[in-house]
Amino acid sequence: MVERLGRKSLDKLLTGEFNLGPVVIKCYNNSCHLCHELKPFFQQLSKRTPAIKFFAFNMEDGAGLEKKYSFEGVPTILFVDSGKVEVMPEPENPHPKHWYHLADLEKFINHE
Repeated sequence: MVERLGRKSLDKLLTGEFNLGPVVIKCYNNSCHLCHELKPFFQQLSKRTPAIKFFAFNMEDGAGLEKKYSFEGVPTILFVDSGKVEVMPEPENPHPKHWYHLADLEKFINHE
């Protein structure tokens, strides 16, 4: 299951104030077609990986995240554990429909 995050909850997750164990956050924007196409794959991954909590954050709910964590654009995937934030690198060969390949998402969140 993927839950939507507000800015205050996101900030608490990113700083480790909320310690939920490992979490994955999809940063998206309502006007991003790639973000919408990625949604079912992200939900599928959340069901296949029950030990990790999955969230989605609408970048329109607060600015500055991309500057702080050095990423450009959406979709962007973050892995957070105990206040340590990792940004998934942009794919070398992006999927034309939903940007990330499911296998690459799995490797990133499983640290393979």
